[in-house]
Amino acid sequence: MPTEADLQRLVSNFASEAKALCEKAAREVLALERPEHAAAARRARDDLVRHLHTLKGSAATLGLTDVKEIAHRLEALVEGGEGPLDAGAVDLFLRALDSSLVRVRAHASGDAAALPPVEPLLESLDQLLSTPAPGDADAAAEVTPTPARPPAGPAPAPAVEPEDESWRVSHGHVASLSGVSDRLRELRLRVIDRRREARVQLEAMEVRPPSVVEVRALLERVESVLTTVADDAEVVAGDLDDALKSISTLPISTALETLQRAARDAARATGKEAQLSAVGGELMVDRRLLDELRGPLIHLVRNAVDHGLEPPHARERAGKARVGALVIRAELRGNQLTLEVGDDGGGLDHRAIRATAVQRGLLGAAEVEALSPETLEQLIFRPGFSTRKDASDLSGRGVGLDVVATQVRRLGGTVAVKSVAGQGTQIRLVLPSRTGSAPVLPLAVGDALVGLPVVSVETVSRVQPRHVHRTARALHVEVEGQMVPLQDLGGLLKVRHPVVLEEQTLVVARHLSTRFALVVDEVREHQDLSIRVLPEEVRSLAAYQGLAVLAGGALLPVLEPAWVAAAVAGREMAMPEAGEGRALVVDDSLTARAFHRAILEAAGYQVHLAASGAQALEHLRRARYDAVICDLAMAEMDGLQLTRAVRELHGGATVPVLVVSAHEEEAARARALQAGADAFLTKRECATGRLPAEVAAAIARRRGAA
Repeated sequence: MPTEADLQRLVSNFASEAKALCEKAAREVLALERPEHAAAARRARDDLVRHLHTLKGSAATLGLTDVKEIAHRLEALVEGGEGPLDAGAVDLFLRALDSSLVRVRAHASGDAAALPPVEPLLESLDQLLSTPAPGDADAAAEVTPTPARPPAGPAPAPAVEPEDESWRVSHGHVASLSGVSDRLRELRLRVIDRRREARVQLEAMEVRPPSVVEVRALLERVESVLTTVADDAEVVAGDLDDALKSISTLPISTALETLQRAARDAARATGKEAQLSAVGGELMVDRRLLDELRGPLIHLVRNAVDHGLEPPHARERAGKARVGALVIRAELRGNQLTLEVGDDGGGLDHRAIRATAVQRGLLGAAEVEALSPETLEQLIFRPGFSTRKDASDLSGRGVGLDVVATQVRRLGGTVAVKSVAGQGTQIRLVLPSRTGSAPVLPLAVGDALVGLPVVSVETVSRVQPRHVHRTARALHVEVEGQMVPLQDLGGLLKVRHPVVLEEQTLVVARHLSTRFALVVDEVREHQDLSIRVLPEEVRSLAAYQGLAVLAGGALLPVLEPAWVAAAVAGREMAMPEAGEGRALVVDDSLTARAFHRAILEAAGYQVHLAASGAQALEHLRRARYDAVICDLAMAEMDGLQLTRAVRELHGGATVPVLVVSAHEEEAARARALQAGADAFLTKRECATGRLPAEVAAAIARRRGAA
């Protein structure tokens, strides 16, 4: 028999399992409130019954009778049923799941005696069980319903399931292993340096005396061994990084399940209707970062419903759908995570923001009137700032957005807002992902050495003075027929006076849709480095996204591409329009998807991927794209069928679609254009670099026609 201490330990371990089960059950309950179709409802019910059965069996085994009784009734509510659940049943279901989790945690901490009695909740569930479903009204007239009661005596033992192979690992252990990975990479860099030195000595030696021949042979063997060691170290470091990511990261979708609940609760509390969708939920990010962001994201979702979305009748008068749309978009570029929470509501009220700023004494009337719209909108992140006169039970008097901004900055990130009157608001969080390594290009300017994320770099070349054009205020360089703003990086960072332009090393880079060029003294070999968050004392330096450690312990400041792009252009950073430069690549070949993504991202597009036509249509229903690039030959739904389906979507008639194929016959091109494609490219044409130009041309034609 287990001792009391053993039982308490088991209950404590069960708390994390119960949390996962309740979250999964809540997700399926929300899916049952508005199922897409009958098959989806059946799947949701089956999954829900399975989660509840596991919760009930585990609770019964550990003697948690109150939790077992709740789970038993919830299981009876959905078992054997069909179709959706009404809003009242969903409310009670979610309340019961919350109560179950609270009770498990109380049992784990030894505070169960302080819990309120479970009987009122059980009575509410019994009452719901005794009420026939709408589709069972006829049967209810003939058969007297009997409330489902738990069987007398001990609860049945849980079904035998495979042994859980998961281990509990503390974040401290993971962080320690991450440090080992960093040191291994630093060791590899030192080995590469020693190998380079050996090669220099080999090339400088004259092969004459026998002793020199022997030394040269020895150095060649040493150089060969160092090469092998460096390669092996890279493989080991990569494997270690992958293993660490598998245990220290989670998909963003795990947080989205909580946000679905927050959106629903906020809509119910305000009498509004809202539907939350997500793009990029499959991205893996650091667990601790995700935990730190749950609170801010809940604030943003609740605020979007309460302050952003209009009531259903007001939306209908404005020609909008009754159900407001909330969209969470996630992007991972190098070691930077971007999260955007957007709504299609009425947008920020600039007049009210100005009045509130003056009333609270933040700025004078003349100062407020002189603010640009972008700067004015940033005032909503000030502590306690709210344009609402009366407190709301849901959002209070503005406490929330300042908490979001404070938390994001504490994590080393930035927050910005973009709003369009009558169309909605997007709030964007940009944070360091802090997971694994990323390729960085070291750039030497004067005595300084800084890094630029390779993901932002397009080309490195030599610039000739004849290619540089001067205006009254700026320099531009001609790159592939385009005039790109140009600055000396050393002068930009104020580590030296700008160089006199002659033949110099030129780095052409891009951030989102902004292209820029930098003059540097030297470009060194790119390295895979772990980018760490800046220390608290210098975190306000907007020019840098973090620090990396080079071989020998030297620190490398890593530039923030967004800041560099804005500084080169001589303007303040501004958020791009939603959907600007956004492309969707659809191909059932992983290699082809990766190839097209690399080409388009190098050209500045934000790229999302879909492995099938069905996935692509789901993306298009949730977000707006500037172009769709799809393969002709795909299983289940080919490129021609997808093109026709896109044209039938709401708003899809104006989306450029480019079909790519390995077939080069004119007949294939004709079929694609007849199906509604804007362009047809062969795989060979894509390999020559034509894809970005064709995408840009298709977008331009569509916008010109509009």
